[in-house]
Amino acid sequence: MDHGDALEKSLREWLEYNLPNFLNGINAELIDENEWQMPVIEDYILVVAVKDLEDGLGGFFTLGDSNANGYRIRGLLHDALYR
Repeated sequence: MDHGDALEKSLREWLEYNLPNFLNGINAELIDENEWQMPVIEDYILVVAVKDLEDGLGGFFTLGDSNANGYRIRGLLHDALYR
């Protein structure tokens, strides 16, 4: 397993554990427990901009599900940018 696969697996496990806790905690007092249904994470993309403080150069780091179709990732990014 290369570093990208290990990082993807680790992120997926982290998201599957922590995201439900986060979503359940959002305005929990305002949500009727009978109506709230936990959504399923279908696709994800993590985008991080980095800058090397020593030389001033930088770039972008992206991590996503390698099984996700490209059009779905583009759709996620489009929705995130234009909502």
